Parts: sequence; structure tokens; C-alpha cells
Amino acid sequence: MNRTKLIIFLSNLGLIYLISKAFSLSGNSSVFYFLILLLSYYSFRTYDTEKLCSFKSQFLSTTISATMVMLFFYMLDLLSIFKFQPQHVFSTLLDSSSIAALNYVFFSLIRKFTKPGKYIIIGKEHEYSEIVRMIEQEPNLAFSVSGYINPDLSQLHSLLPMSNGVLIGNLKFAKMIEKEFTANYSNKKIEYLPNFIEQRLKRIPLNLIEKYEQYYILEFSKPKDTLAIRLFDIFVSIVAIILTSPLWLVIALAILIEDGGPVIFKQKRAGKDGKLFTMYKFRSMRNLPQNDSQPKYPDQEKDRILKVGKIIRKYRLDELPQLINVLKGDMSIVGPRPEQKELHEIYSNANIPYYEYRLKVKPGITGWAQIAYQYSSSVDEAAKKLEYDLWYVKNKSFWLNAKIILKTPETMLFKRGAK
Repeated sequence: MNRTKLIIFLSNLGLIYLISKAFSLSGNSSVFYFLILLLSYYSFRTYDTEKLCSFKSQFLSTTISATMVMLFFYMLDLLSIFKFQPQHVFSTLLDSSSIAALNYVFFSLIRKFTKPGKYIIIGKEHEYSEIVRMIEQEPNLAFSVSGYINPDLSQLHSLLPMSNGVLIGNLKFAKMIEKEFTANYSNKKIEYLPNFIEQRLKRIPLNLIEKYEQYYILEFSKPKDTLAIRLFDIFVSIVAIILTSPLWLVIALAILIEDGGPVIFKQKRAGKDGKLFTMYKFRSMRNLPQNDSQPKYPDQEKDRILKVGKIIRKYRLDELPQLINVLKGDMSIVGPRPEQKELHEIYSNANIPYYEYRLKVKPGITGWAQIAYQYSSSVDEAAKKLEYDLWYVKNKSFWLNAKIILKTPETMLFKRGAK
């Protein structure tokens, strides 16, 4: 599927180039313009499978992306930084509509003529069928099972010609299978079942961790924070504070006019390794009465939200002061959401398995669970959201952080994810 998306992305790049030539748009400034347009398409999830399956979703995504880019470059033109021409408008509108149609038709044809990948599972069916079923039931994953072996090499030889490869469920047979493949089946895929499942679901189901507990505990325990990520956090925070400084003033004045002080809301949150820190936000709700200090989920406090609070919460502007937390080192730009001290204690004592491993990295302003899942309003939803957090903890990297940051604007605009 990743190869298919790469082909679609490259076809979009070629289409944009042809259209820009047709409108006589060239030079470094135009190249920069269309690169930003492509990044905007990616940011608004144009290449996500669920959007490639729907022309309506494709058209909405490309249209919003194009509109945002045109507005951005029009503002740069007002500041005499970029020369925004009528040709940019016409070419961008043609780009967005053409790409929406091209992507939908292309992806539909590929799915129609692509057979589901067939894999042999190395392991007994009764031991692995439950976790394999998680990917079999995903509508956007072309996957089927050729059979289960434990392993009987004669059966492996008979099944492999009809299969794409094997998924090693029972890891004690890994060396033997790898040796056999190196000698006889170099053209076939060989993958470990837990890696195969988590990379396709983009989350780590808790029962999968339970099945391969030693492996995952070792993976979660590896250091994830690097100097590159820390320097990136500092750079992004400083730039973001400078660019949004006028908003800070407007928001602070609006809160003072509507409800007086304080402007900044401070709350104890659980950070890396469970260490508590004070998190900053613009105050979006009326102050709690003295006798009401119990922790609440966001959807339980709608009656307390200020008028200005509804606006800044909708577009996540209340979280701007968390950039100070990032500079202080309490948070990162990307990471699991820091839970309230009281909710952290509830989750820790609620027997949610492996909850402590989400604390192996710094919490973030945005994160994989925030862009991929809804906000949690119960212990059960917190457990589900944990699967996304744990996938991030295991796979954390500079490039994954960049990917999450790029997809955050779409999350903010459409009010997806955690609050």
C-alpha cells in the first residue's frame, strides 16, 4: 500500500509540473509554491487510504489544501515577500480538482486489479488466529491467510508458490525459517507477525503486547529522546511563539474582558516517567467553585466554557502557552498528551496494562493518538487511545514527528483527536 501511495504522490507531482508549465509558471518562487501545495495535500490527508477511497473526501481535502495555500501566499504578496499572480489561482484550482479525480480513479483501479496479499502464518492457528483477525477485518487492508504451519517444511514448500510470503508468529522458529528462505525463497517476503500487524494498524493492540510481552517491554525501554529532536523542539517553539505573539495578546485581552484574570490556567500534569509538572494553557473556562475540584473529562465541563474559550479550544489556540513548557523541557512538540494528575492516578490504578510505557517519552502538544484517535472520556477509551500512544513510543523518530506535525493542522480544523 505504501508503494501505491508513493506512485500516486509522484503522479501528482508530475501533474502539477505539467499544469504549471501550461500556465507559464516557472522559476524558484513557483517551484517553492507548488512544493508547499504538495505538502498541504499531505497535511490534509489526501494520501490517507480512507480518503483515497472516496472522491468526495479527495475533493474536499484538495480544495481545502488549495484554499489554505492560496491565502497563505496572498498574505506573503501583501508583505511583498512573494509575487502572487492570477496564474497561481487558476493553476491551483485546476491542480486540486484534477488531482482529486486522478487519485480516486487511480486508487480504485489499483484496488480492483490488486489481489490481497496471501501469507503463511508460522504458528498454530488456535494461538494466532485472534490477533491475525485484527488485520483481516480491516476493510482497507488487502490481506488473507494461506494457512498456518508450526512449521512443517514440506507444507511450507507446497503453500509458498501460492503465497506472497510468511509471517513468523512463533518466534522460536525464526532462525530456521530465515535460513530456509535465504537458501530457497529469496523472492518471497518474510516478516515478524507483531511488526506486520502494528505497522498496518498504526497502533499496538494491548493483546498483541501481551502475546509478545518480552519483545515489547524491551522495545519500550530503549531511549527515544535524541539531541536532534530536542533542538527541533526548541527551534519550532521559538519560531511559533514569535509568529503567534499577536494572537497571545488578543486572546489574553479577550479573556480579561469576558471574565477577568487569571489569563493563564495552570494544572499539574504527568510528564516523562510520571514526574509531575505544571502545564500552561490560556484559560478557556470559568474558575471552579471552591468545593468542586474533582477531575473531569472535557465533555463534562461544557457549561463552564467561556465564549472566547469556545473559539480558542476549537482551534487549539488555548494550547499556545504549552510552547513555554516545551522550552522548559517538560514537554515536546510531539508526544502523548500529558494527563491530569488525578486522571493519571486513576489510569495507573485502573489496571490498564502497559499504561506506564506511554510515560517513557516526554508528553507533547500534538501526537499520534491526537491525530489518529478521538479524545478519551472513559477508562475504556483511554485504554484504546493507549494503543496509539504505545505505537508512537515504539516508533518515535525525527521523521515521524515531522509527519505528525504536518498532519496536525487538519486535526485542528476538523476538531479531531484529544483535547
